[in-house]
Amino acid sequence: MTKVQWPSASRTHPSFNKLSTVSSAASALKSASLFRVLLVEDDPSFVQFLRDSLLTLSAELDVTVATRLSAAITALKAHTFDAVLLDLNLPDSSGLLTLQQITSTNGHVPVVVLTGIHDTSQAQDAMRLGAQDWLTKPQPDPDVVLRALRYAAERKRLTEGLIRSQQLEAVGRLARNVAHEFNNLLTTIIGNAGLAGLAQDARARDHALVEIEQAAKRGALLTRQLLGFARPRAAGPDVADVKQAMTTVRDLCEAVLPASVKIRLDVHETAWVPLAQEQLEQVLLNLVLNARDAMPRGGTITIAAMRTGARVQIEVQDTGTGIRPEVLPHVFEPFFTTKGDSGNGLGLMIAKELIEQAGGAIRVDSRYGHGTIVHIELPWHDAPLPTTDTRVD
Repeated sequence: MTKVQWPSASRTHPSFNKLSTVSSAASALKSASLFRVLLVEDDPSFVQFLRDSLLTLSAELDVTVATRLSAAITALKAHTFDAVLLDLNLPDSSGLLTLQQITSTNGHVPVVVLTGIHDTSQAQDAMRLGAQDWLTKPQPDPDVVLRALRYAAERKRLTEGLIRSQQLEAVGRLARNVAHEFNNLLTTIIGNAGLAGLAQDARARDHALVEIEQAAKRGALLTRQLLGFARPRAAGPDVADVKQAMTTVRDLCEAVLPASVKIRLDVHETAWVPLAQEQLEQVLLNLVLNARDAMPRGGTITIAAMRTGARVQIEVQDTGTGIRPEVLPHVFEPFFTTKGDSGNGLGLMIAKELIEQAGGAIRVDSRYGHGTIVHIELPWHDAPLPTTDTRVD
């Protein structure tokens, strides 16, 4: 990599280190209003130029510098950042793998990638893998860089808000079934409470109390499942256990869907993919609910997963009415829905975005009158290591 001699800015700052934090002198105590940037770049002259220029433009910046991917990952685990400015080619990593390692460490933080002037195709691939924007070297305008970082943070915030609202909407689609199930459980509890009070012998009373306890436990399990699915996303590595996600979605749906809808799992080994656990659950739940809607008279939904080389194949298949040929090309379009007011048309669009950002692909095969199969392909990911308390030296 050719090093470029960058012009120096008028302000001076502490010397460049492998990992150093530079703040405005007026912000020595780092107030909460600071916009915190992680600059991941190994060219000292470029770092000095860009860091000084950015701090000249805004006194509300806090710039942390990492010259290696390993140092950037350490920083992301130990601190909170509003944005990352990332050179894809580093001493210990290169290309899109650098971006994937950053996003798997912290999927919340927005990333703007730095790329060579002739590497625009790589930059576009980076966008598909989750980068919010890209800028070309060797001489980006610092003002443009600052705007790009701020816009990236805002776009990431809006996108995660949209994903979150769609997740809650998916839970809302189960509301009628949830209310019906809880009504049944309450009926069981109230009825057996009355029987227990009137029982003349201990055996009848004990049986009624067992029924009350089992109904209460089913209600508690259903509540935990719903709250677990709707929980806010936690920061941390984006690695999902496919078998666990399939089991969670099946258990949740079996508790609330009609008895005429059967859910079958076909998975024989544990597989890990580069998605947050709740994101994979969100994708699968949306697909199962779509399948349920396509089977008004009941049927079977099969969720299958298998590993093929370095990829994991997931399928959600139903025995429903299928999708009309004129509708099929539009299923991933935002706000496209055939459900009227009962749908917002975002479920499949968000599923596609999450899957593609993880380096995967999704497609829908359907014959009208003969059911639908949704195919998902994701990269195989090694099982996550136990979480440890990591700090920047």
